Amino acid sequence: MPPKQEEFVNCGNFYLGYFGDARKEKNFNKVVALIDAAPAEIGFIVQCNPPGCGFYEAGIKEAIGHIKGVQRDRLLIFEKPLPQKEYRELLNKSSIVWCLYDKSHYKDRVSGILLEAWSLGKPVITTSGTWMAKQVEKYGGGIVLATLEVQDILKAIEKIRGDYARFSDEAETAGRILYEKNNGVALARFIKDIVRK
Repeated sequence: MPPKQEEFVNCGNFYLGYFGDARKEKNFNKVVALIDAAPAEIGFIVQCNPPGCGFYEAGIKEAIGHIKGVQRDRLLIFEKPLPQKEYRELLNKSSIVWCLYDKSHYKDRVSGILLEAWSLGKPVITTSGTWMAKQVEKYGGGIVLATLEVQDILKAIEKIRGDYARFSDEAETAGRILYEKNNGVALARFIKDIVRK
């Protein structure tokens, strides 16, 4: 079992993780703006896979090129899907996970990344009006933001960092609860109940 993350919060291992495809609906460009503005003690793990179609949206490839040129000691960039073990290790290395997705796309859309983050006790930062925000409002385990202003995101990071043990415990508890509701057995039971009706 990996060490609890609060051991790392006040040393050189504090990372914000962005996982999955680099897409506008996941506000990838805001991650780039955050990297430019964040203090040096905040590290970044950025996975920027091309979407399933194989092509980046306009401006995304340039944004990836920009962060590849940024001089930061702790900026890890991955431009392709990762093997499950490596992906899980990077998710576990993250202190906070980015779920600041566009509410017009994620109002009722489930995020697997939120479920994976919470399964490891990783707090999230998410956007108001999304499915993820509803989960955070119900269970804790993160912060919901009404804006995507870089200063608001930095304040949210500092708030989580200042009370990391509580946010992490809430995330871990929420992960257990949501897993019980969103696993294969629960889905099979749900389908069976529908068929019976």
